[in-house]
Amino acid sequence: MAICLRPYQERVSHEVGAILREGVRRVLVQMSTGAGKTVLASHFIERAQATGRRIFFLCHRIELVAGTSGTLERYGISHGVIAAGYAANPEALIQVCSIDTLKTRLGDVPTPWAIIVDETHHCRAAGWEQAISHFVDAGSILIGLTATPKRLDGRGLGAFFDSIVLGPQTADLITSGHLSGFRHFMPDAPDRFLVGDPVAHWQRRAVGLRSVGFAKDTAHSRRIVEQFNAAGVPAAHLDANTPKEERRNTIRAFADGHILVLINVDLFGEGFDLAAVAGRPVTVDCVMFYRRTKSLSLYLQWAGRALRPAPNKTAIVLDHAGNWYLHGDIDAVREWSLGDDTGKIAKPAERAPITCPECFGQARFPYPKTCETVYPDGERCGHSFEKQIREIEQKIAEGELREKTRQEREAQRADQKREEFEADSLADLTRLGRERGYKDPHKWAFMKWSNRRRKSRLAA
Repeated sequence: MAICLRPYQERVSHEVGAILREGVRRVLVQMSTGAGKTVLASHFIERAQATGRRIFFLCHRIELVAGTSGTLERYGISHGVIAAGYAANPEALIQVCSIDTLKTRLGDVPTPWAIIVDETHHCRAAGWEQAISHFVDAGSILIGLTATPKRLDGRGLGAFFDSIVLGPQTADLITSGHLSGFRHFMPDAPDRFLVGDPVAHWQRRAVGLRSVGFAKDTAHSRRIVEQFNAAGVPAAHLDANTPKEERRNTIRAFADGHILVLINVDLFGEGFDLAAVAGRPVTVDCVMFYRRTKSLSLYLQWAGRALRPAPNKTAIVLDHAGNWYLHGDIDAVREWSLGDDTGKIAKPAERAPITCPECFGQARFPYPKTCETVYPDGERCGHSFEKQIREIEQKIAEGELREKTRQEREAQRADQKREEFEADSLADLTRLGRERGYKDPHKWAFMKWSNRRRKSRLAA
């Protein structure tokens, strides 16, 4: 099969080539989820192979090794695999590598002309940094691929790359038909609990649609599956520890429509190829967020599961965890760079205090497990708030998700920016961070204040 690039992929390929010809040896490629990073990488690999150059393609999970290897096979690109459970082919110029295996063999493999690092936002991890440094120090060119060039802590990737090439924005890919449009349903305000009944909202917003849900752990996932099955909706659970044969059979049943809802834990994230496992095309029409994530990469990867295009398709996003309030619109225009980016976080809603029935003292959100009121004699009340908290959780679980319009989302972001602009000191920003319920308001305020001062100096 010939590799046919879309116009924007050709443009990115030309820009990468031009940068390398200028002598830059560490280039990062940013392309939105669903834009075809693996296809672009296959194009790079095919051209290098034709000139007798050696390339290593690095993956951080074994499932991604299999998916990448399958893509290269479809394009007729001969290659070897360096990963546990695969027969070695050391003579092949192209090697698809599991980072966990490669880092133990660095002294036994030749230095490639280039390494292509998939999901490069992981490169700060010890195994990644060790392998990347080994090859770059030995003279290899470094090409990184990611949809989100930032680490979980918000820092950029400037320590690893000298230049960045930007692909199209998600909104542009939707407009051009390369990704589907979507409707995003979420709570009226962010909450530390999940909002809304999973089955009821699916039946109201996505009934009959092939759907994937993301749960926080195995027990949570299995509980949600039981709820769907009890309602007569065929559902199944998968996680990274599910035996391969069971995983393959479940995904094939999902592809064939015998299972409508798949709830997973840490499996259908970065680069996992449902179609490759099923052996046939699989279209996901709805995604459901049953856990929070601080990772913008995961948020966009999860949403991207439903954005693969199909005729007359509008994807459904049921955001029970309110991840939008942390990361913003899925199709927001983001200005990516190699510099630090602290991200945009919305203000959580205020929650009413709860009153202790023993001493009538009040506890504010986030609620402690027991009453912390101290009597005049020094005794602590200690009444358990567990029942009241359970009642609050139950009320929230019975709440509603509603579709938030773009105008509402933009108005909320404008309010955020206005609040931050009006905070004209580090102390004011810290106070704002505390009001928003940030885990570390001092750190958030310091990063905001430092970034503001840096921009001010650059503008001077």
